[in-house]
Amino acid sequence: GGKGQTDVYSTRLMQAAIDKGFAVASLDAFYEKIITPSDKTRFPLSSVYAEQLRSELLTRYPQLDPYNTFYTGFSYGADMAMNQLAARSLTPWTGVAIAEASCNTFHEPRPLPYPVLIIKGSESHYYPRACQIAAEMHQKIGNQVEVVMLEKANHHFSLKGEIVPGL
Repeated sequence: GGKGQTDVYSTRLMQAAIDKGFAVASLDAFYEKIITPSDKTRFPLSSVYAEQLRSELLTRYPQLDPYNTFYTGFSYGADMAMNQLAARSLTPWTGVAIAEASCNTFHEPRPLPYPVLIIKGSESHYYPRACQIAAEMHQKIGNQVEVVMLEKANHHFSLKGEIVPGL
């Protein structure tokens, strides 16, 4: 309904996609929920919301191409995007972009029908090596999973607090 909020990464990505003619849907899994950042065990499973939203939008708007949808998330949202790699039934995304997931835990890789891009800041407090290990495990079984490292960037893709041009 146009309410809710998102992070800078998602806002910029959405605008870039719209500028290129893509339809964009964004969800705020925390909308009207009284949860603080320290309540991590109470965070909603937004990956389920994303699957439901995709299905609802494809039903409501038949002009949308079901073979051209992608899922992305930043930080907690990236952890939820990472859940897509292990969901019981794989949503037929065209691709998944994971920006600053913790990668501290991940499931045993299985064949994926889509490519995955993992974006990490080299100075992130969530160790980049964990995501590199996850990607390597996926690559061993033939999945198209790539890690892109933003050198000297922290978890928020900042270079020590300085504002730098975005992508």
